[in-house]
Amino acid sequence: MSKREHFFIPVMGVPWWGKNTIIAKLTNDHPHLFTQVLSDKTRNFRNNNGNPEKEWVDYYKKSMDDFKLWVWNNEYIEWNEYKDNNTNTILGYYGTNRQLLLDTLQDHHVIKELDPNGYTQLIDQNIDFPYFGLYIDIQKDSVFRKRMIARGTKNNTIITSFDITNRVNLASSEREIAYILSQDPSNHFHLIDGDKTIEEVYSQFKTVIGNYIPLQTK
Repeated sequence: MSKREHFFIPVMGVPWWGKNTIIAKLTNDHPHLFTQVLSDKTRNFRNNNGNPEKEWVDYYKKSMDDFKLWVWNNEYIEWNEYKDNNTNTILGYYGTNRQLLLDTLQDHHVIKELDPNGYTQLIDQNIDFPYFGLYIDIQKDSVFRKRMIARGTKNNTIITSFDITNRVNLASSEREIAYILSQDPSNHFHLIDGDKTIEEVYSQFKTVIGNYIPLQTK
């Protein structure tokens, strides 16, 4: 795929499944192999029930104008927008800084949460580093709904039926893209069975990653 040694590994899947938990476990278990890169985002920092997000820790804050300028200058390897669920109005943007990713890939494999739309942007570019994607797929809506409610309870967040419906619809839309991507081996896009436990999903992750990267302990 590339002369570079280190892989970019986007992790995708339905919202609120626990992708960051899997990513954190992998980087903690193999810190000599894997690291993460932060995203650029235009939204304000969240309080997260008394555990507020911080600049340079959770993401890099960009103004709307600066972000659009960086998009124009091709500074992002992938980027996307997020909208109001009711009005479909664009609320902001987020993306992965191209140069930051390239610099980090000099020393480590980079694993990062992404969405299928971002992954298609990778495929459409003539990039000079190897990559493969993992998509956590939940086929049972009942499992998805239970995970959403459990996540809301954990974070002291009220999850309404409207929230669930929106998330299920978003998941269905992303799942369609994921299935299409997985059909072409040249996309290096792998489906993970998300109807399993966290431990079982993590085991699937390690199996797929092990086909690209030896997961020896240091």
